[in-house]
Amino acid sequence: MFDAIGRQIEELLGARDWNRAAALIEAHWGEALLIEPRRLQAWLFRFPEDFARRNSRIIQGKVYLDRIIDDPAAHTTKFRGNTSASEAQSAFDRVTQLTIRAAAARASGDLDEATQYALRARRIVDESAADERESMQAALPEMTYAWGYVWEHSGDLRAAFREYTYSYDLALLLGDLMGESRSAAAIAWCHALAGRNSEARRWLERVPEMRDEWWVPRSRAVVLLAEALLLYDRLSFDEARARLSLIDLQAASERTHAHMYLCALLAESSAEAMRLLVSLDAPAMAIAHSASRGQSAALVALSKHVLLTRLGMHTAARDALGVDDDLGGEIVSTLVRVQRIAADAHAGFDERVLHAAALMSASSSYAPRGLVAALALRAAASRHLAIGAGADDFRLAASIASEQELYSPFVLLPRADVRELAADSDGLSPDVTDAIIRAARVDASDPFQRLTPRERAVLGVRLKDATLEQIATEHYLSVNTVKSQIRSAYRKLGISSVEELRSLAAAYGFSQ
Repeated sequence: MFDAIGRQIEELLGARDWNRAAALIEAHWGEALLIEPRRLQAWLFRFPEDFARRNSRIIQGKVYLDRIIDDPAAHTTKFRGNTSASEAQSAFDRVTQLTIRAAAARASGDLDEATQYALRARRIVDESAADERESMQAALPEMTYAWGYVWEHSGDLRAAFREYTYSYDLALLLGDLMGESRSAAAIAWCHALAGRNSEARRWLERVPEMRDEWWVPRSRAVVLLAEALLLYDRLSFDEARARLSLIDLQAASERTHAHMYLCALLAESSAEAMRLLVSLDAPAMAIAHSASRGQSAALVALSKHVLLTRLGMHTAARDALGVDDDLGGEIVSTLVRVQRIAADAHAGFDERVLHAAALMSASSSYAPRGLVAALALRAAASRHLAIGAGADDFRLAASIASEQELYSPFVLLPRADVRELAADSDGLSPDVTDAIIRAARVDASDPFQRLTPRERAVLGVRLKDATLEQIATEHYLSVNTVKSQIRSAYRKLGISSVEELRSLAAAYGFSQ
């Protein structure tokens, strides 16, 4: 069977059909790695450098195979046993110590320190002699997975993919089902988070069958998270909730924030949204004080935003996104930026939306989840401003979404926009369009959204019992201008006193 596949790959490489050759190698990676690693290595080196640079799996595979194939006779995958206790300074001992420290630093929120430990551990492995690497092979799937999770938690999914892939490949060679399972699941989750859903599904298919081993609940939790997100993207909300209900967070507590984010996205009622919002402030959900960035912090911010939006507290929801742009790394920070743009769209700031969404959609580096959302939001803003590119943007977003089964970004749009844009562009099937319209946003109910940014700023200071003179000084305005802005804001809010302002602000979470 594999001989026929190998001949087909050879023919494609000979014909310089790089895309089809790469796809076939990827589809049969596990077989090639187990049966003919040297032949696999030779195939990878036949791809031209410019093509390889655009395909991370080729680069990773070349580096990985260089590590395990050191001489013409054999490759070093056989485990000879642990190093003895007397070898206190062996490479194995140093790597083990650094990995433990990396995991501990990650758990306490010291992400910079954690990534440095992971980098040092990786450097030792790469610089070790063949016999030293051979002595640590059996432990490497677990250790490289730990490094991958450090990188994932810090937000660098590219580095996480490298380590998770290394962990998976080595576990496959060693027959380590636990290593295969958790690495494939983690890769699937990271792809799903980015919106590369076709890749996520391929990696889920590589997760081996799990029975009753002690490690199964932990691996299964990540599989279920990925499956739930893929179902959410297909707008199969009930099925997604069913997947989440099966997750054992006691066995996978490190995935609590990701679980909370998906629960927030799938909240069915205002009561459930409020319950989840309260639980975000529970001690178990707290982020270590030393974490100034990280995926968990960004996911908490996103969860709060989604839940406050669900409760109609749009001003407070906007405030929840007041986090650093690089807080959760490239992918999760993109989700934060998308929600900011969507909040501006919800408030009617179409020109601001058009500018921000254009910047995002013009960059090829954004993952599908961010790109589809940016294109859809730009299409809606173009429609409001009577600019003619809206249908084209929506059609492109629909094309990407259909390829990946990634329809959830469209629910960020108001229902009327989805209906009109879908009719103009003819990019989505009627069934998908109807499902999006049912799930899409309704009109804003937060009265503070009617205010200008300056009026919101002035009222925010007024809520702190500042005098008119103090407000004028802080904002470099005259007292008469402050009075005028407060009168205008009160008229829009339908109130007449600071006491009524406090009551309304408490109801909608306004504190700007």
